[in-house]
Amino acid sequence: MSKDKKNQDTQGKELSEWQKRNQEYLQKKAEEEAKRAAEEAREKEEQAAKSASENTQELSEWQKQNQEYLSKKTEEESVSSEEVDQESEKN
Repeated sequence: MSKDKKNQDTQGKELSEWQKRNQEYLQKKAEEEAKRAAEEAREKEEQAAKSASENTQELSEWQKQNQEYLSKKTEEESVSSEEVDQESEKN
């Protein structure tokens, strides 16, 4: 019976050692997963910031183009109104 008890103790120790290794493995796996998730979140934030920056630059370009268009339009209108004024003075 002492051999059986010894075997049970050994099996208990082996099991607890296996459980410890398994727990270490699971912890390591969880840490790796958390690290990977954090990296993915950081990358998504960087992409969002980059996208927002690009949108701002695009908007700025659009604003510049719009401003140039409005300036040209104003010039054309003022030239047209000067021509109309000159023609009405002639008549």
